[in-house]
Amino acid sequence: MIPVKAVLGSGTEAVSSSDGFNIDTSPPLFDPDLMLYIDVTQGNFTPVTYQGSNDTIKAIWKCNDNESEIVNYDWAIGKTPGGEELQTFVSAGEYPTSTNSDLGGLLEHNTTYYVTVRCTNGGGLVTTYADPRGVTVLLKSPLVDDVITTIQGADPLGETVTPPNSIATKDQNIVGASWTVSDDESIRRYDFCVGNSETSISDIFPCTWVGYNESGTITVADGYLKLNGNVVYTLSQLKTNYNASNTTTDRSAFTMAPGTEMFIFMKMCNEAQLCTTILLGSTIVETDKSSMATSSDGSAVTVDVGGGARRKRDVSGVTVSTPDGLQTGQSIVVTELTKLDLETEYKSDASVEFVPYITDPSTSTTEDAFTDRILRKRLNYQETDLSFSLTSIGNLPMPGPVKVTFTYDPTVTNTTLMLLHWNTDAKQWQQSNKTCQHETGTEVRDPGTSRVMVKVSVSISSQSHR
Repeated sequence: MIPVKAVLGSGTEAVSSSDGFNIDTSPPLFDPDLMLYIDVTQGNFTPVTYQGSNDTIKAIWKCNDNESEIVNYDWAIGKTPGGEELQTFVSAGEYPTSTNSDLGGLLEHNTTYYVTVRCTNGGGLVTTYADPRGVTVLLKSPLVDDVITTIQGADPLGETVTPPNSIATKDQNIVGASWTVSDDESIRRYDFCVGNSETSISDIFPCTWVGYNESGTITVADGYLKLNGNVVYTLSQLKTNYNASNTTTDRSAFTMAPGTEMFIFMKMCNEAQLCTTILLGSTIVETDKSSMATSSDGSAVTVDVGGGARRKRDVSGVTVSTPDGLQTGQSIVVTELTKLDLETEYKSDASVEFVPYITDPSTSTTEDAFTDRILRKRLNYQETDLSFSLTSIGNLPMPGPVKVTFTYDPTVTNTTLMLLHWNTDAKQWQQSNKTCQHETGTEVRDPGTSRVMVKVSVSISSQSHR
């Protein structure tokens, strides 16, 4: 406090004093642990050391000054600690954060940029902090050519099969993969995914973080997700609408139908959340009633199914024939479905998107909601009827319709044998001879040979019933 006395010529005087003031002789203190970079492509509050934004650098920092407080921040951006190549010092006011979103065309892939901060306190003292760590800009997905992956619990279909990474399993309740860690140090996340095609990568098992920066083996088995043999989650915990009361921890929690082809993926992401997804291969679920045919030269292949069974209806089996013009090594698998196959509940407790292609015809064909309008009240399913699945290995397209041929008794006029399929999208039984919109002669009945030929588009669901 400084007192002041004023005296007039008359001798009158007055005394006053100020409230006092502090003299700040210490500069602000910068906290290096709170020098943070934010990747705006990942949100506004998640600190990063790598970023995917190609035009913005955002930083948050903290200076402390208990004497006169911070009255102004200036910040700069450079290619070296303390540098100003991208931005000279600009005031951020009293706010300990700032963003420059005008750096399009200046930020380069795999390059580190550094923020320098000047903190000025009320006494005019300045502390300058040149961050030595910086943020590295990543604009490309990681290279993962060095990662070695293997599908677990399945066997190769053979060297002549296309695609060559197609394999088979007879275990309906297990799927898994192993991987080696990448040399790319920016990769921080390894995801495991299973889908029903190359474009639908996670409807069977959702993409799930299973590894950080080390090799491992992931397995779906016994109702659990296991990493290197150790339980990580119950499968139902991975479902979006997880309910602990509905948890199943046995083999049935993951059950795939015969003929199902699982496409197995690993997704590897760097800290900028740029990802590379690779297809390990596809695994088809087979049974003892599965038959495979492979085209060695692109010509048509044929598979017979169900010929050895005695049935009440006068039929002797089904022949499935592909068109010519296949890829060399292209293969089909036809599986006769048993009563147990049709009655089993197929599910993946981890997924809200999984839809099995099999439904039990003994119950669904009697419900109007599950039959095409023209078939309602007209179907007479018998347990001795033949049901089968048709799978094009690798989900390879056919150059034309598949022909399904079966016998019938032309002297029987009160019933008609039909080829039906279960449409998973419409959730209905439909006539298979209606699947080829631009074909003629989609169903031909020959009384002389007692044979019926039906042309089928392979884009339909693969469960068929005759």
